[in-house]
Amino acid sequence: MTNLCNHLQQYGLIIYQVYKQEEVLKVFNSSNGKEIAIPNYLDIPPVNKFIQQIKQLIKIEQDNQQIYWVKFSNISQAFQNKYHLSIKQVINQHFPDKKPKDVFLAYANDFAVHQVDSTSELYITVFSQHPVLEKSLDNHISTINSSGDLEQALKVILQELTPKSPKSFIDIGTLGSAFSQRYHQPITEKIKALHLSGNFIKFLQSCNSFNLQQTDKRWQVALR
Repeated sequence: MTNLCNHLQQYGLIIYQVYKQEEVLKVFNSSNGKEIAIPNYLDIPPVNKFIQQIKQLIKIEQDNQQIYWVKFSNISQAFQNKYHLSIKQVINQHFPDKKPKDVFLAYANDFAVHQVDSTSELYITVFSQHPVLEKSLDNHISTINSSGDLEQALKVILQELTPKSPKSFIDIGTLGSAFSQRYHQPITEKIKALHLSGNFIKFLQSCNSFNLQQTDKRWQVALR
């Protein structure tokens, strides 16, 4: 191609080189050395609409699979299939240099995320769109004023986190994150506010509703 370009330039023609850098199409004018970027004409939704689109896809996946935590990879594929656009393209447009996990964490009132480590699968859920959880929490504990209230709140959340296998173990970090997302207060702060002795693990161990186990220095919890 270089030889062809040189040959055409000898006839006084202007040669343009077109290439793509990430999601931006760029055109280089070989005669003057100038480069221009072609505007991205993809139908990028505004942020609020994008958030609602993701929440709707999560709800669909929850209903179809009868699960609570949804794989982010599944949501990404569903978004691509429905909108012919990748989540990465939208995030690059509105949140440059941000990863999807960072964006979802920034919208803590809409999403909760869970990831064991940086190399494992990212899971995502929407508490505000889960009617069973909303109803259970409203009916049982509008406020948490005692250790019994706190135990019941955690029990309800754990039931929602493990709908298919109620007695299955999950990481206590997931339970703590779910509590914080729902009540907008870290579980450790709530324990201190109730003047309960010990940490989160000690509290769970003192409750009759939970079984705890330790694996690879990590604590997991399940319903009795």
